[in-house]
Amino acid sequence: MLVVETSGIDWIYFDDIGTPKTDAMEVVERFTLSEDNERLDYSANITDPAIFTESAHFNGHWTWVPGEVVKPFDCANPG
Repeated sequence: MLVVETSGIDWIYFDDIGTPKTDAMEVVERFTLSEDNERLDYSANITDPAIFTESAHFNGHWTWVPGEVVKPFDCANPG
């Protein structure tokens, strides 16, 4: 399992619809590879006590597709 803890996020919004965030926001992401190496499970726990009354949680997964190419993503300019 890979755990990524992020704080000090230099962006004024929590999401792409303009939900505000503060400098106190912290994100903990977990990436877990399945035993057969064909699925990558993802979960994220987001806290920002000044904005949210409780943590926000996201879950998802990616399935390996032979021949699929992972394309670059520009985090600084996602639009």
